Order: sequence, then C-alpha cells, then structure tokens
Amino acid sequence: MTPATAGDTLLATTALVALGFALGRLAGPLFKSSAMALALSTQCGFRFNTYLGLALALNLGGASGLSIMALILGFAIPIGNVAAVYSLAKHHGNNPLAALMRNPLFLSTMLGLAANLAGLKLHDPIDTTIGRLGSAAIALSILCIGPSLS
Repeated sequence: MTPATAGDTLLATTALVALGFALGRLAGPLFKSSAMALALSTQCGFRFNTYLGLALALNLGGASGLSIMALILGFAIPIGNVAAVYSLAKHHGNNPLAALMRNPLFLSTMLGLAANLAGLKLHDPIDTTIGRLGSAAIALSILCIGPSLS
C-alpha cells in the first residue's frame, strides 16, 4: 500500500464512521428517542465487527489484507470511540474530552499507534507469544460471535 492509497483508505474510513454517526443522530428525532436511547443506539450506526473483519481480511487478502485491515482499524477505533464517548458524555452532562481521556480502549489504541509510529519493537519471544495469543483471540471471538448472530 502506498502513502496515497493509505490516505484514501483512511479518508474513506473516516467518511463511513462519520456517516454512520450522523445517520444515527438523525434517527433520534425521526423515532422520537429518549436521549439515553439515542446515545446508545447511535453507536449501532458506526460500530463494526472488528474480529470478523480481521478474520476475513486474513483469509481473503492474506498478510497484505491483514495489514490493510490493521491500518483501517487502527484509525477507525479511535474515531468510533470519540463518537461513542461524545454521545454518552453529552447525555450525562460530562466533559467529552475528560471522558475520552479516561477511556481505556481509546488510550490503549493511541499508545499502540504511537509506539508503532515511533518504531518500537518487541523482543522476538514476546512478539511471538503475543502474535499467537492474538491469532487465538480472533478464532475464539469468531466462535463467540456465531451464537450471538443466531
């Protein structure tokens, strides 16, 4: 993937998450939802099934497909979390920025991105162990998702 195509991919990712958020918010007045129901249901418009996407990317695109999906998720997860935290913090009358700085998923994703951009590498035994745990996590999550879909 070139920097130009990566930029296009990230732009498309941002547009899709923003569109899902906007459509979710617009549905509130249409269905006359309570503020809490709107805050919770809006997340259905921009949340995604990460584990299923990772499994499909690996099986359909191999290592390069998995790399592209990792780029998309590394960008989309913080954006989705910002939208989710904003909705819930706004409903509760809290400061969205303060709520975001307490969100562990957002913080860990940002720290992981920063470490990757800084070029930090794990020692081989640790990297191999985490890689194997990650591969098992994807398979186990697919097993968990299956029953919930039915």
